[in-house]
Amino acid sequence: MSIILLGIFTGLAAVLFKLLIKFFSQLFFQHLYNAVLFLSSYAIVLLPATGGLIIGIAKKILVGDFKNVSVSGLIAGLAEGKNFIPPEVVWWQLLAASITMGSGGSVGPEGPAILMGCAIGSVFASRISCSSQEQQSLIAAGAAGGIAASFNAPLAGAIFAQEVILGDFRRKSFLACALSSVTATYIAHLFYTTEPVFDLPSNLLLQFSHLYLFPILGILAGIYGAFFIRFFHYVGQLWHGRCPIQSWLKPAAGGIAVGIIGLFLPEALGEGHEVMQLALLGGLSTLTLFVLTLGKAVTTSLSLGSGAVGGIFAPTLFLGIMLGGVFGAGIKMATGADLVGGFAVVGMAAVFAAVFKAPVTAILMTFELTRNYHLIMPVILTSIIATYVSAAIETESIYTFKLAKMGMDLRHYHPYLGKVHSG
Repeated sequence: MSIILLGIFTGLAAVLFKLLIKFFSQLFFQHLYNAVLFLSSYAIVLLPATGGLIIGIAKKILVGDFKNVSVSGLIAGLAEGKNFIPPEVVWWQLLAASITMGSGGSVGPEGPAILMGCAIGSVFASRISCSSQEQQSLIAAGAAGGIAASFNAPLAGAIFAQEVILGDFRRKSFLACALSSVTATYIAHLFYTTEPVFDLPSNLLLQFSHLYLFPILGILAGIYGAFFIRFFHYVGQLWHGRCPIQSWLKPAAGGIAVGIIGLFLPEALGEGHEVMQLALLGGLSTLTLFVLTLGKAVTTSLSLGSGAVGGIFAPTLFLGIMLGGVFGAGIKMATGADLVGGFAVVGMAAVFAAVFKAPVTAILMTFELTRNYHLIMPVILTSIIATYVSAAIETESIYTFKLAKMGMDLRHYHPYLGKVHSG
């Protein structure tokens, strides 16, 4: 019964989160944008900058360590047996991430959704008498519900909680994660459509004759994923190590930098769902796909590195779609076969697997986001190759990279990660 209640509360939190994102998007991109329209196209710079300034001021005023909670810190805490997450995390993530995304910050909703779900799970665990392992299961179940409700992906949510949050597969915790995911998804369905996140042509497929191309894309995605992990954390180190700006002003400075890029590349702002959908339908030029493969990596690193609140999950899907689209466009120029949309889907899974070192989640997430079973075999093959190529270059995932630099080896705690890394 407690798992069902957890799923209900997590699903409601995800629904509230979406409503807040919509509210702040309208506030910034309609009301505020119209108010500063006299600045012409330069008005776009003020939107993420203003959002960053609000986040920075809120961080300065708020008291407590909860504002510094991250998915990486969550994973480390669970690995060390720290099973309590302050409930204030829910409200901070709801507000701060909504403002960041609504003002055009290049982030996704899943990081806050994970932390909100985990915080709710932690509250449930503190209210009942249970073992440390059962507490971790409840926290992971909260994360599963957050992901599932945010992406309409109950199976991927359950597996993500096992593969990434806990680091291994446990039967009892999987059952809890699965039940929470399903419940949270049902709650979300009461408010939003049950359709998949991305709308693809029903006949979108890649032929068996294209089999030799998948390992090539897998290798490219693995290399790109390892590059992005290091670049992302390098930018973060610049912000927090060498940048002379006061910490509470850094999100605003990052917003200015993101806004300036948005002047020339507006597709790199925000979560980018519409841009991803267009790319999957083959509606972007090869040049645009290529530029976004680089530009989105920069805006995401600037946003999150400067202290904005949001997730890396959706931007990674974005990057994978763009990389796969560039690869498909290259194949089209070489052979004349229009396979851009198909390779964009496969690229989405491959880059996700490479960045998070989570091939099972990548495979299931791609299927649930698109509901296209025709591509499942190339998705599986490419995701596995990308994971091992990325691990050969960079053993850590984007969540564990910083922890490893701090001297914490999660492979000691997470045997599943160790198996992948030792590949």
